[in-house]
Amino acid sequence: MGVFYADAIISNVKDESRSVTVPGMLVDTGAESSWVPRALLESIGVERRKKDRPFQMANGAVITRGVGYALIRSGEYETVDEVVFAEEGDLPILGARTLEGFNARVDPAQKKLVAAGPIPAATTRSVGSEADCRRLTFLAPANLRVDSSKKQEIQDYGIETNDVRDRRAGADRDRALAARPGR
Repeated sequence: MGVFYADAIISNVKDESRSVTVPGMLVDTGAESSWVPRALLESIGVERRKKDRPFQMANGAVITRGVGYALIRSGEYETVDEVVFAEEGDLPILGARTLEGFNARVDPAQKKLVAAGPIPAATTRSVGSEADCRRLTFLAPANLRVDSSKKQEIQDYGIETNDVRDRRAGADRDRALAARPGR
């Protein structure tokens, strides 16, 4: 796919006036998190919220780093995300979670970020005619039991509990068997 870099503005989520530009961050869809030099994060007051979080490097080594929260902007895109406090020798990286938060994808030919398009969404409510309405099925583990006092409330939201789905599937199976030739 090739390698490319993007400039980013990192801001303190509590005070956006405290920000710093990080030139040439590696855009890396293979890295889950974004990595920003520790000194830059500390200079804008980003707090370490998680200490000694383990990360596995590409060479298999496991290292630990602190993690905080920051507002990240690059071009027309912005998101709030976790950022890793990168130490000396660590690359500044825009990782996959940040790119997802941007709702951007990598255009490998142009070596730049481009809009990923509409964000998929689902609804249990009709968005048009009743015929257009689609139900979502809640696929819970078979051993999940729903408190009977909550079952009707759950079903009112258009979510099927396992027992309702199983009864419907059984009725469908019985109809299919009855319709088979020679029955």
